[in-house]
Amino acid sequence: MLATAALVLTSIASLGTSAAAAATPVFLRNLPNPTVSGHAGSYAWGAATLPDGSVIIGDYWNGRVLHYAEDGSDLGVLFSIVQPGKPVTSNTAPYGLAVDQSTGVVYVGTYYIDPKIPSVVQRWAPDPITGVYQQLTPISYSGFQYPSRVAVANDGRVYVADMNANKIFVFNSAGTFQFSWGSFGTGNGQFKQPRGIAFDQSSPQRLYVADANNVRVQVFNASGVYQFQFKSHLKGNLRGLAVDPVGNAVYVVSIAGQTVSKFNLSGTWLMNIGSAGGLGQTTCCSTPGGQFSNGGREITVAGDGNIWVGDMPNFRVQVFSPTGLFLFSQPSPAQNPPNGGFNAPRGVEVDASGNVVVADAYNQRIEKFDPTGAWVWSVGVRGNATGYFLNYPGGVATDPNDGSVVVADTSNSRIKKFTADGVFVWQQGSGTGGDGESYNQPSGVAVGSDGTVYVADTRNKRIQVLDGATGSVLSSFGTANLTTPNGVTVDPVSGNIFVTDSGRKAVQVFTSGGSFVRSMTTTAMKRPFDVAVDGTSVYVTDRGQNKFFMFNEGTGAFVGSYGSLGTGDGQFQDPQGIGYGGGQLYIADVKNDRIEIWCVSASCGA
Repeated sequence: MLATAALVLTSIASLGTSAAAAATPVFLRNLPNPTVSGHAGSYAWGAATLPDGSVIIGDYWNGRVLHYAEDGSDLGVLFSIVQPGKPVTSNTAPYGLAVDQSTGVVYVGTYYIDPKIPSVVQRWAPDPITGVYQQLTPISYSGFQYPSRVAVANDGRVYVADMNANKIFVFNSAGTFQFSWGSFGTGNGQFKQPRGIAFDQSSPQRLYVADANNVRVQVFNASGVYQFQFKSHLKGNLRGLAVDPVGNAVYVVSIAGQTVSKFNLSGTWLMNIGSAGGLGQTTCCSTPGGQFSNGGREITVAGDGNIWVGDMPNFRVQVFSPTGLFLFSQPSPAQNPPNGGFNAPRGVEVDASGNVVVADAYNQRIEKFDPTGAWVWSVGVRGNATGYFLNYPGGVATDPNDGSVVVADTSNSRIKKFTADGVFVWQQGSGTGGDGESYNQPSGVAVGSDGTVYVADTRNKRIQVLDGATGSVLSSFGTANLTTPNGVTVDPVSGNIFVTDSGRKAVQVFTSGGSFVRSMTTTAMKRPFDVAVDGTSVYVTDRGQNKFFMFNEGTGAFVGSYGSLGTGDGQFQDPQGIGYGGGQLYIADVKNDRIEIWCVSASCGA
């Protein structure tokens, strides 16, 4: 703290009249205003069946587990992982679910990307008198990397599929580690992302594992000894798996196939359930019942033998008969994310007319607001198809000439362009390699005064330069000076390119031709993410500090930092995208589900 304060005083003293011209940022208001919830009614992902035959569904981005009767009647919330007013994070979002049929204990697979916060398998048990579910001590283990799916054997042992470790971990009912098996590979007993797992009722029991990227199901005994495998009619990106011992059936969910494949317990393919649909939609939730627009997620068999499939992209769970007949969905109709609200807004930009464009990441859409803050349009639906399909979009940018919108479709490793009215124009990106036409988790985009597009190609450690009209690659630069480029912006006057590099904890400055100019940093920076400029100052969001930093654009000197951790006005929980327009900063306050607006000029009171 003392060192940082000394640095601020020294920097301000050295700036002279240039620093004095910069206005001190002042918080103005939030967008939306008044507050509008942007959350859907259900982000259906995990699925399991309770001992009475009723079904529970993991409501992923609402941080809770929902309860339904076999006939679809809504029985309310079984339990909430997230406390009221707290943001949903990766380790509070229910992933795979499993139930101990003898005790009713519910197991919840979780994952946290920050290595400082360990991933665990949560345990929730019903109170013997009230039936209200309470959280027990979770199962933790040093070998966990991504313990997302769970199954419980008849003897109470808990089997955990870890997608990143490529192992199955086994614990007793008290949570004590017993043994594990598996490694990365294609051989028997090896995995490429084990996902859905479930037991049959044979004697001894057999465990079925959806080996996602090997596109197969492997079967083991309860000791982890390989038995056999099957893969007929399966397509890539397997998700959930459920076993119906009474119906002699195994159900496997495939995103690439947009279906649920049904097999008998010996692995003979019987039929596909559901089909692809909704690929012509421009925004969520027009996919007909019985069809999928990005495949299902987890799956379970209810007490009556019907199968329940989490359909997260369409904000519902779909229910089919064992013969493949679509029966109903819940909620019905789907409670879609309200227009004008957000669920983890990551990117924000202001066009030349003062319109605000936001990447509403967890709702898989782009939203546009007019200068008064009124909602104008939204486009996007979860998926990886061409057009309006997005997968956790990050950065957004607008063309100063026509207001068109460029999007970093981060988890699809693509760049997409839309007109100012939200009409799809083009997409670029194929695979995640380092060649000229590929991107790997791009998180930031910017558009220059001539329409040229600049992409922060994060995991390829470079800036890609694209023709704005076609999306074709013109050049790339920065590999010698960048380790983790996240945000990028262009000074409309000088044409210089400003890039936040979270690995170097700095802003790297390049000429329009890609030549390195200098770094901007301060010892206070922990995790800089995005950057904006206004001709006098440079503004940088910092996810680690829950602040934004201000530098003198001409000299690169540090001026000050603003904001703090919290939910109040002018406070942040994970600030990411930042944009500038009309003397104001617009900052994506991700976990508070809002855009904060700050004044940085005399025209608005700074």
